[in-house]
Amino acid sequence: MQNLLAHLEREQGIQMQQIDNAASNNLNQLHANSQQWLPLLFNHHEQFQLIEFFINQEEKSNNQGEKNKHWLINLHVDLPQLGLLGIEISMFENECSTTFWSESASTLSQISLHVQPLRQRLTEQGIIVNDVQSRHGTLAKRKQNFEQRLVDIKT
Repeated sequence: MQNLLAHLEREQGIQMQQIDNAASNNLNQLHANSQQWLPLLFNHHEQFQLIEFFINQEEKSNNQGEKNKHWLINLHVDLPQLGLLGIEISMFENECSTTFWSESASTLSQISLHVQPLRQRLTEQGIIVNDVQSRHGTLAKRKQNFEQRLVDIKT
């Protein structure tokens, strides 16, 4: 538990330094893109589990040319009965696409059994489900991307 908390504190410290550096290098610039890493802990059978939650926000134009937020979310979790699981979610306006990643064929089989109920629940909430798929393999972890410019393009 102490190692997990130390890891979280270290990662949060690095992230805060990167945000501060990016902000000081871009005082006159508002970024349309932002990325965050959020550690989420949950208690499962008296053991703490870590979910690595990466969220990226970008601006994207819709069919009418209006700019809206496009959310990209990656989740990484190691569940006791399912093993390592990666979940990739793309959300634009009210449309969603999701991909589940696992090295385990039995985990992918279990996920496949629950895709239709997931689609139905999302549709009931007004979300258009473009695609839900499961893939064999490992979802690559997102890198912390902080855009920095060496030249002030406004002056």
